Amino acid sequence: MNLIICHTPLQVLVAEKIMQKYPEQEFFGIMFTFESYNNHKFQNYWARFSKFCKEAFLFSYPKSGKLNLLIALLRAKQKVKNLNVEKLFVASIDDQFVQLICSTVSFKQLHTFDDGTANIVPNSIYYQDSLKTLKRKIVNCLLGNRYSTQTLRALSSKHYTIYPNLPNIIENVEAVSFAKLTPNQTACQHEPIKLLLGQPLFDDAKENIALAERVIQQFGITAYLPHPRERYRLTGVEYINTDLIFEDYIYQAANEQKYIIYTYFSGAVLNVMNHPNIEVISIRPQLNNSVYLACYNLFEQVGINIIDI
Repeated sequence: MNLIICHTPLQVLVAEKIMQKYPEQEFFGIMFTFESYNNHKFQNYWARFSKFCKEAFLFSYPKSGKLNLLIALLRAKQKVKNLNVEKLFVASIDDQFVQLICSTVSFKQLHTFDDGTANIVPNSIYYQDSLKTLKRKIVNCLLGNRYSTQTLRALSSKHYTIYPNLPNIIENVEAVSFAKLTPNQTACQHEPIKLLLGQPLFDDAKENIALAERVIQQFGITAYLPHPRERYRLTGVEYINTDLIFEDYIYQAANEQKYIIYTYFSGAVLNVMNHPNIEVISIRPQLNNSVYLACYNLFEQVGINIIDI
């Protein structure tokens, strides 16, 4: 028996590929979330994840209250205290819940896998250690949490990644891919669909609309996948409505059709750029935000075509 812990829909996609590598082995699955993210899309991926597992349970962080959090974590600990597994697979090694489960379960090997672009950005949470405040030390003592971000990172013997050519949190990596081994060859015979990935850059909705509609018109974009935070509507483009996350949707669609994905600097495109039927183009408007500009530096490093407008 193995144990695998997921937090996000993207982690579920990676977890599915990992479990497929061990077809003869059973998996106990745990997924965790926060109340504000426990929506229809999340439930869709929770149901999908649980089907891959012999047993599974969902942990939800309480909305508020330190006592409520402590009680919830202790209850979760009780559920797994007698669990003995061969391999333990985790992605969110910075998370208190994950660290607690790792401290409670008996396991022989720890394997990590990608959470997303945080795995390949050197100053991200996965390259820093957990808080070591007095309050955190007391809580860890009460819960019996023995691990931190960096102790789990050091303990990992293998890391599964969707970024095979980039440095990750450990050196021993094994690639996983969302793509089918043989994409539909007829896709090459059709004109590619030009899709803009929604991403609000400004607080003012009018500025976001003006920029997006300018990009749509300038590059002849016909499809638009809105960002969950968007509260505005664009004209002159067909909206894509789906219960799938971007990576899941586009990988399925790109097995039948070529796509050109336009983005400003969404890290999601890094998760799909290796698909043979997907081309990624980054649009760089006039920006002063240093965090935004740093994202473009990463895009340049991985070879994404950037167009200034």
